[in-house]
Amino acid sequence: MWVISLALAGDVGPQQVPYDEVVAGIERRRASVSDVGEARRLLRDAMVDELMPRWTGTPWSFYGDADAPGAEPVACGYYVSAVLRDAGLRVERVRLAQQASEHIIQTFVPEGRIRRFRNRSAAEVVRHVGGQDGVWIVGLDFHVGFLVVEAGEVRFCHSTFLEEAGALCEDPLTSGAFVSRYRVVGELLGDDVVRGWVEGRRWVTRTR
Repeated sequence: MWVISLALAGDVGPQQVPYDEVVAGIERRRASVSDVGEARRLLRDAMVDELMPRWTGTPWSFYGDADAPGAEPVACGYYVSAVLRDAGLRVERVRLAQQASEHIIQTFVPEGRIRRFRNRSAAEVVRHVGGQDGVWIVGLDFHVGFLVVEAGEVRFCHSTFLEEAGALCEDPLTSGAFVSRYRVVGELLGDDVVRGWVEGRRWVTRTR
């Protein structure tokens, strides 16, 4: 299920394609699309099928700010901001990465579409996001990542010091990093974000 959608001539495997070429291909598609529905699909595929798999296995450190996947470590906020940036969203990568997770969500999602869960089960959060395919940003007490929903399956994509200690996608219901007293989620691929992606809008980081 978690495959890279980039197709190239010959027998070059997707993981062998230089990362900057993957990003450039996403940018070319962004610049050529105008339909919101098609743009939403392209943005979703860029994040989930092309970028997140490439970051998998990148090590974690508290101050990790790797600019691309590989041997250099990446912290959770920098992982999120890098995926957003490389998908073509014009974000302030460093400033966004250093914000509280709720502010990262508020940068993109209107208040009325943000859902907060305090002292609630992980299963309740998963049920909330699992109704339709999409990508959500999820903030926890001391962590941030993505919830990706595909065909009813919810995956937690993030960079963590737990489990395999690095970037990965896993079941949120069994992830130690998803344990939190407070969780806040916002659906990323709303019409405003998708139109902003197509237009090349610059996103001002929410800081309070």
